[in-house]
Amino acid sequence: MKRGLIRSFAQGTQCLSVGALTLGLGFGTLVPPATSTPAAPAETPASIPANSALQVEQPPAPVTPMQAQAPAPQTPPAQPAPPADTPAPAPVAAAPAPAAPQPPPRPSLLHLLDSHNIPAGPFGDLIYQVAARYSLNPHLLAAIVRVESSFNPRALSRKGACGLMQLLPETARRFGLRRKDLFDPAKNLEAGARYLKWLSSRFGEDPIRVLAAYNAGEGAVQRYGGVPPYKETRNYVDRIFSLLGLSSEPEPPVAVQQDAALAR
Repeated sequence: MKRGLIRSFAQGTQCLSVGALTLGLGFGTLVPPATSTPAAPAETPASIPANSALQVEQPPAPVTPMQAQAPAPQTPPAQPAPPADTPAPAPVAAAPAPAAPQPPPRPSLLHLLDSHNIPAGPFGDLIYQVAARYSLNPHLLAAIVRVESSFNPRALSRKGACGLMQLLPETARRFGLRRKDLFDPAKNLEAGARYLKWLSSRFGEDPIRVLAAYNAGEGAVQRYGGVPPYKETRNYVDRIFSLLGLSSEPEPPVAVQQDAALAR
């Protein structure tokens, strides 16, 4: 029994060897003859022994036909920009309406003008000379002398004011008049004109405040911001303005004057 099995196995082995040999010879006939340029031997897979009779060639990689590249799109030439529209001329603004004519400014009551002449009354020439020296209105200076002393160079008030301009000794000293010269007409007028000029600069050449300060003192006008509420001082300002043919009341604004003229 055992011998029969061994014999059968041996015969099967021989048949397998003959078939393998025949298969190898058959594959060998299928290999094409070598060309003049031998191809590089293909790498032997690690799983097949190097001395194996079976050599399997790798098929060449398929050649992919090159696709024709599409031509790059050509940019059309830039068209010249259309000429910009000429902007329409800006509308001309209407000319502003001419302003209403303003009356010329009135000359200050304090200033000397070419039209001023020698004031009438005593010491007219002397009053004009002193007033012209300090660019003051000679008629205003003459009106102050009339109200203060009635042109009396020896006048003396209860408060101690002296001379034509009725200067207190302290005020006279501030403006260069010594006590012994208080009753000298020329020197008294000179010191009084200096004081009036100084008051004009301090109070913005406002004749009302200047006259109020000459009567009540610059401190009182500064303290009240204008004519002090003294009856004597208010009467003093009104009397001097009336001697000059003027009114001490402030003029209404120009617009009020125009409205009043149209209402007539």
